[in-house]
Amino acid sequence: MKIVFIYLQAFQRGGGIEIFNRCFCKALQETASEAGSELIVISPYDDLSDKKYLSNSKFIGCHGNRFKFLKHCIEQCRNANVIICGHLNLSLVILLVKLFNSKLKIFMVAFGIEVWGNVSFVQKLALKLCDKILAISTFTKQ
Repeated sequence: MKIVFIYLQAFQRGGGIEIFNRCFCKALQETASEAGSELIVISPYDDLSDKKYLSNSKFIGCHGNRFKFLKHCIEQCRNANVIICGHLNLSLVILLVKLFNSKLKIFMVAFGIEVWGNVSFVQKLALKLCDKILAISTFTKQ
């Protein structure tokens, strides 16, 4: 099984979502390794991973280059089984990779404020395509 995790930032900043993403990368790497699955992690903004959380061989950092990020997402998701999207603002990417791999399972991580308010048409469409929405708290889930 091939799993792709896309997220905004984890290793260059230290806010709550970034800390969650670092820990999530570590948990995904450990779980994928135990299951014999392949894991690829892609960020549009991070340059490098932190080897305490994620092996550099599993990480693709795009240094703020959104075109490069989208290219890597499409390439990696063509033969992936699951994509985990780390933020609702990456919804357009979800829609595009689904075009290239219709069998791709989609999981979305919901943090709170971004899903509480108004969501755009593209975000609503991406949420409808999700096989699972992973809320980080009971409060967000409600």
